Amino acid sequence: MKKKILGSLMALAVVAVFASPAGANCSPGKAFGTFDFDDGVYYYVNFATDSAADPAQLVGALWEPGNRVTSNEGTYTADNWVRQGSGYFYVTGNLGDSRVNGCPAVRMVAVLTDPTPGDRTDVAIGSADETPAKGNFFNYDNFNFVPMPSPRAVASSRGAGNVVVDLEFNDPGAAFASRFATVPADVIDAIVLYQATGDAGRDAAAWVEVARIPYAGGVSSLNGFTVDCGGGTADQALAAGLSLTEEYTTVHVSSALLIECDPTLADPDSKFDLIRERGKGEKRGKPFRDN
Repeated sequence: MKKKILGSLMALAVVAVFASPAGANCSPGKAFGTFDFDDGVYYYVNFATDSAADPAQLVGALWEPGNRVTSNEGTYTADNWVRQGSGYFYVTGNLGDSRVNGCPAVRMVAVLTDPTPGDRTDVAIGSADETPAKGNFFNYDNFNFVPMPSPRAVASSRGAGNVVVDLEFNDPGAAFASRFATVPADVIDAIVLYQATGDAGRDAAAWVEVARIPYAGGVSSLNGFTVDCGGGTADQALAAGLSLTEEYTTVHVSSALLIECDPTLADPDSKFDLIRERGKGEKRGKPFRDN
């Protein structure tokens, strides 16, 4: 979606984003955002309807691909560059801010994760090539939040102290947008699979990484994955995050897929009794339901 903006607003924004605080790494500062001064259009940050739509609760990251260690957001948090207008949200920021680490150049990736829907994480990813001749050095398309792809069981069987599952993950490409010749697989390199005892929430730090599934576009799959029940009967949970440019892993994870580890339950031929998506299906003696 695009919206014409007034020239006076553009001029004020230029002054704001190009003013570089003392000690900044980009000097003069480099503006970035979802409004293109030269074309006079706005692009937006679009939250899900059940999101809190609160920039202060987002986690955001910015970096130059291949150079994240020395060119990244530092302590320049998302609420400093995701702004609220009158009934809409947008991105506008300044790489001249002293909290930015280094000075991203050539191309910059930006990712936002929103854990506020509660039982899932929403994610939005953008990529912009550097355009020094324009008012913004990095001009982004819409940031459209979509659910982080969660593991989906397509088959399962019980082993000795474990459950073996075949998993699929929806295409995370819907979270990506760019006005340049960049495609999702140029930025998203893998789906990261996590495990925990029970649903550990949306913070990736509470989970243990157990696998990475390379992403090449479209639906991804992982067959024959063994869920170790640890000799107990407590439900195990699987969730997913994303790895971007092989340098950054999202700090929030998807909704959880729960795995029944209780060996006293019936041993079905497929996903019945063994697997439940969080909030879906009955626990004992009832089939898992996809909707």
